[in-house]
Amino acid sequence: MKHTLTTPELLAKLAADPWRPRYHFAPPAQWMNDPNGPVFWKGRYHLFYQHNPSAAIWGDMHWGHAVSEDLVHWQHLPLALEPDPDGPDAKGVFSGTALVDGDQVRMCYFGNPHGICIATSSDELLTTWEKHSANPVIPRREGQEYVVYDPCMWKEGDTYYVLSGGRTAGDRDTAFLFRSPDLRHWEYLYPFYEPTPFSDVGEDCAVPDFFPLGNRHVLLFASHRRGSQYYVGTYKDHRFIPERHGRMAYGPPSGRTGTYNEAYHLTAPDGRCLLIGRVAEGTAQEYYAGSGWSGIMGLPWEIALAEDDTLLIEPLRRIEGLRQAAVRVAPTALAADTELVLPEVRGNCLELAVTLDPGEALACGLKLCRSPGGEEETLIRYDRRDSTLTVDISRASLSPHVRNLHPETGPLPLPAGAPLRLRVFVDRTIAEVFANGRLCLTRRMYPTRQDSLGVAVFAAGGAARLVSLQAWQMAGIWEG
Repeated sequence: MKHTLTTPELLAKLAADPWRPRYHFAPPAQWMNDPNGPVFWKGRYHLFYQHNPSAAIWGDMHWGHAVSEDLVHWQHLPLALEPDPDGPDAKGVFSGTALVDGDQVRMCYFGNPHGICIATSSDELLTTWEKHSANPVIPRREGQEYVVYDPCMWKEGDTYYVLSGGRTAGDRDTAFLFRSPDLRHWEYLYPFYEPTPFSDVGEDCAVPDFFPLGNRHVLLFASHRRGSQYYVGTYKDHRFIPERHGRMAYGPPSGRTGTYNEAYHLTAPDGRCLLIGRVAEGTAQEYYAGSGWSGIMGLPWEIALAEDDTLLIEPLRRIEGLRQAAVRVAPTALAADTELVLPEVRGNCLELAVTLDPGEALACGLKLCRSPGGEEETLIRYDRRDSTLTVDISRASLSPHVRNLHPETGPLPLPAGAPLRLRVFVDRTIAEVFANGRLCLTRRMYPTRQDSLGVAVFAAGGAARLVSLQAWQMAGIWEG
């Protein structure tokens, strides 16, 4: 079994790295990007991911592998899939999904450069995989009317379906549907959905993930220009009609550095629909290449459908098991254009549960990882005028290595008189802001000062009120 390249010196370096997260999943070392095929199998959650085991930069794609009993604490396992020098995946085992198929698990992935491949495992820890003898089962050839790339696979009755993401000749996102009775012989059907006005020209449907949710169907995908997003719609006669669209990343086009990127769903044993997504580094390649590691996963989400067919989003409940040293702040009036530093709340591995009444304020919110003089700070701002929430990292770091300082602004309409409710997770270089069960904004920040630990609340353009604030230090997931 092949493992990630590490040395005692590298492991010591990673353990001492102040920018490496304590309670978010990260590779044991080297490079990580897309999550692949998360699945629950024989009492454990399995996470696979795009991984370069030899360097902290993109390239030499394998599938990394980790296992967890709770989606919080993880154990790294040997690499699941590696390129075969004489096979269709000689230039890399690219992204795909996993399917529990009776007493086996199937992986469906893009084998670079030749096409879509399948591998099968049935052992308890999914550490032994057999690649299909007919790989690539869906080959890539010149002049095809469809795109063969990162796939997802599901099964209806005795028939397998594969969806390969791409774009139309008109430069709009779409995906292409295939079916097979036996995993060996595949028939191309048609474009799975027609382009919509929801997404932008130039976006593609990369890393698609299609699944039922409630009485609707969801298509997750990540465009190379704008990152992770979704359609909700109707699935009928093996065609998908998108009727609602939402984004999970809100940066500018080509602004995926340091933001939420590819995401995949999995179903928990109790039926909850969960989501795991990757958060890219926000530093220059020459920096993270020398650090010995790159890439983290965001906290798992629990998702459901709202009445308007948008996603309801909450952090995984079991994350609360990491809470330590609780602090409660008394309700406080916030005068217009004031900032209140909370001396009892400090740290860079925190969870905050905050309720704010915007009152007459034009804007209100929090400042995180704040140095005493405000030289470094990450701003979370709710704007009552346009009903948006923003994570602003323009002053988050004094490091010259940080890239993409654009704010992340998402829609958050609140009913008249409704409070702003935030669950905020800070883990050294990542801030995840869950708002009113409807939105999550994620950004990487990179504080450099050892005293960038402060938290403050503020109101601007009118008075607001801090209704409640609880804070917890968060335990690490790798200790012991």
